[in-house]
Amino acid sequence: MSTAKLHSHSSDKTSLRGQLLASRSQHKEMSMNQLPNKVTVIIPSYNHRDYVVQAIESVLHQDWLNIELIVIDNNSSDGSIDLIRQHNAKNPHYQFLVNEQQGLISSLNLGLELASGDYFCELASDDWLPVNSIQERVAYLAAHPNQTAVFTNAYTVDQHTVTDRLILRDKHKAPFYKPDILPDLINCNGPFFATGLIKTSALRKAGGFNSDLRYYEDLDTPIRIALQGPMGFLDQPLFYRRSHGSNTSTSTHHIRKEKVIFYQSLLGITGLQPYNNLIKQRLKKSISAYGKHLSQQTTVHKSDADHFFSLNKYASANPKHLLRSALIYWRSKQTLNRQM
Repeated sequence: MSTAKLHSHSSDKTSLRGQLLASRSQHKEMSMNQLPNKVTVIIPSYNHRDYVVQAIESVLHQDWLNIELIVIDNNSSDGSIDLIRQHNAKNPHYQFLVNEQQGLISSLNLGLELASGDYFCELASDDWLPVNSIQERVAYLAAHPNQTAVFTNAYTVDQHTVTDRLILRDKHKAPFYKPDILPDLINCNGPFFATGLIKTSALRKAGGFNSDLRYYEDLDTPIRIALQGPMGFLDQPLFYRRSHGSNTSTSTHHIRKEKVIFYQSLLGITGLQPYNNLIKQRLKKSISAYGKHLSQQTTVHKSDADHFFSLNKYASANPKHLLRSALIYWRSKQTLNRQM
């Protein structure tokens, strides 16, 4: 269990699911024991007060009945917590926790720890699902029992307007039809991870979500899942992906740095040794891009300079890398002098 302070806002989950089932007349006679394949849905919530209820409602109104919904808020400051509490009080069919400022990855790993479903999926608190989303994905995995996960396409939503634009192009679908998907995943040509329905056992065996990553967890996790078995693609838009001004922001600096960390971590994963040459090629390119970015900054913190120097073993033979290392070192010294 996470060491974060957690606050539960639901009653016994089994009885609550029974209440939900009883409210649906077409399934009045069905007991929980008769329902196959429980699906755990995790909604990590943070400052999406305008959207989070829609996300929750889209899960509660799925065609698939056997769903365990867990909403985990990361200590939002926009009133989301009170809003979800009020909604949970009126709709006690899901569990609500506050994971106080532990971050997205911590919330996902906590959700995975709590999950009792056969399958696991996440839903961002500003996105939502069409009513048949989970049912279609469960049906796919039931028909392909050797596969560890299935991914789908998704519609793009401009603020509140659903467009006909799809997230994935043909090049993103192609890897699923190749004998080996891992080279494409290593080259960052993979699924839209949020659309995934994953066998919970496979995700746990893969180690859950990498706590060292913030921006590349959706590239890292599919690689480790693929090592557990084949993954499938269902070519239907079963997800609504919202684009708006309050989406999680990123910076070039952190993205460049984390991409290097991402490829470094792949070199240590058991089962990826046959792909080490490809990983090292991608790592060198990432180091080059990161070094170019750092060398153009007027302010370079010592921690970033030290990290870049530690990468010499991967790229020290490259003259550009050596020149950039010297420039970055000089920039960091200038930064320290200005701070004194």
